[in-house]
Amino acid sequence: MPEEEDVEKLERLLSVVEEKVPKLLREIVEAVSSPERARKMGEAVAEFYRKLKESGMSDEMAEKLTLEFLRSNNVIGAVRDLLKGEGE
Repeated sequence: MPEEEDVEKLERLLSVVEEKVPKLLREIVEAVSSPERARKMGEAVAEFYRKLKESGMSDEMAEKLTLEFLRSNNVIGAVRDLLKGEGE
């Protein structure tokens, strides 16, 4: 019966997804949360803030924009929120 074949195909597909997706997510998190990546991100945030201050921006505005810059580059948080359904 075609319906039984579809169910079997879906079961095989879900089995592969169940096996592959957790590993893929772990690899993504590891790739974006390495010490080297953290160091580079820290440097980028510091440079962003420095440029804002050099342009004459107030401390308050520079801090606010730097925080937004940091949030917009938070890949791990974005993946976490997406997995929790908050990215919708």
